[in-house]
Amino acid sequence: MTNSGLAWLKEAVSDYKKLDGSQKVQVDKGLEKIKNDPYNAGKPLAGNLITLREIKMKRLGLRIIFMPTDEGPIVAEIIVIGKRSDDLAFKQAARRINF
Repeated sequence: MTNSGLAWLKEAVSDYKKLDGSQKVQVDKGLEKIKNDPYNAGKPLAGNLITLREIKMKRLGLRIIFMPTDEGPIVAEIIVIGKRSDDLAFKQAARRINF
């Protein structure tokens, strides 16, 4: 899936589809930030996820984990849209990018 500048892992598409309407509205705002400035949106991760960044949606208990890219019209790849609890989103990201 692409969304004007964003590439999505198929699992991330599934993550997005599971969100309810109000969650999608807030996640869409985060995705817009990523599209506009992927290298400065959110905060960088560390350790084996150092090439990734995250945007937290504390009120919703969600985070978007993404990888900025320099691949032509694609500015970032969405890896995970997941729950913040128990570092689940980080574990999913590591699995999805094979770390």
